[in-house]
Amino acid sequence: MERKPFDKKRILFLLFPVALWIANEYLTDILFIIPKVLLKYLPLSDNFVNNSLSFIDAIISISLIIIYFVLYKLMFKEKVKPEVRLSKAQSFLFTIIISFGVGGVSTIWLDFFEYISKYFKILNNQVETFSTLYDDMEQSPYIWTLLAIAIVGPIVEELMFRGLIYRSLEKAIEIPWIPIIVSGVMFGAWHGSLIQGVYTAVLGIILAYYYKKTRSLFLVIMVHIINNFLSTLPPAWDTDFSYSLILVISYLCIAPMIAILVYLHRKSKIQVENTAI
Repeated sequence: MERKPFDKKRILFLLFPVALWIANEYLTDILFIIPKVLLKYLPLSDNFVNNSLSFIDAIISISLIIIYFVLYKLMFKEKVKPEVRLSKAQSFLFTIIISFGVGGVSTIWLDFFEYISKYFKILNNQVETFSTLYDDMEQSPYIWTLLAIAIVGPIVEELMFRGLIYRSLEKAIEIPWIPIIVSGVMFGAWHGSLIQGVYTAVLGIILAYYYKKTRSLFLVIMVHIINNFLSTLPPAWDTDFSYSLILVISYLCIAPMIAILVYLHRKSKIQVENTAI
């Protein structure tokens, strides 16, 4: 029986996600120097410097966007055709619905976790930590908070997890659903805690699936941006009414989001069958 040749490239693509995960931590630490130098030499007030965590995070994220975009272009030069071609209207509608839908799923998980945390002290500590997660960043001027959390942050994460990690796993593993699940779980684990890790893993799986079907980093970036923006509203919109309205819409979008995912699955299956004929 003839043995298949040892595929070094496949092994490298399999190891790359772990290497990138580790390298990201070191890159973040190194890039932390850039905004610190800017803050030192630019004529900025002490108040801005003392409350500049979002500014620093935004500068680091912009630097990572450049690095990861160049790396993505170098690693994946060939274009992969989308499994499902969407019109501009479909792309817009699907992206909005998925953005709200994943928010609804996240809220259900957070409410459930908060409920069971009443009976387990260790979980209650996680709820308290999560509730103050972005307090330091939110002390910065809103423009920097918006930039860090709702714009450049999602772009970095999508380039890293859907662009680089998912594509690498896809090249290493032939079974289509494994890269989707693994990249999604890695995305959840990357967020560090159980309470945040579960809903971000679900988000990561949905985004990886949406990317697999559409092959559009732009669309998954927009889902991520809208989802983050809905929890980082500008001060004028930061009211109980706004969040209640968003919550209702998010719950209502869960079923349509699932319908969209089913539609993408069936549509791609039909397209494959038609191609095979």
